[in-house]
Amino acid sequence: MVSSESFIKGIQSALFTSSFIENFSKSIVTSTTFVSHRLPSKGKIKPIIVGFIRYNDTNNFIQRRRQLKTIAGCEKIYVNEHLTQSNSSLFYYAKQNLPKLTVYTRNGNIYYRNGDKAQRLGDFSEIGALSGALSS
Repeated sequence: MVSSESFIKGIQSALFTSSFIENFSKSIVTSTTFVSHRLPSKGKIKPIIVGFIRYNDTNNFIQRRRQLKTIAGCEKIYVNEHLTQSNSSLFYYAKQNLPKLTVYTRNGNIYYRNGDKAQRLGDFSEIGALSGALSS
């Protein structure tokens, strides 16, 4: 049985989630989301997951994530794409072996930026070849 106190905290958490989405992305109204809730976590900070109805709304939200740093109290909030397990491990490996600021994700794919040219990374051997070329 759920206590009334935990129920109220759950409602407050859901209200914060909705208000965060509303305030952060004024061009995206909450009617464009089909789900927003906190994920269970062992730490004090519980991540928020947001699902959008349209693909373009997701992209707009991710593109506007840099504006978080200008909002008071939101400096430590991060917006990330959800990656598959294989892409997540590939992204982590790329971050470890290539300069961190040159590796990024877009639309679920991992990219490496070298000057003006961006290259899509598809497997670990490509990252090994790039890191070997950078070290020599």
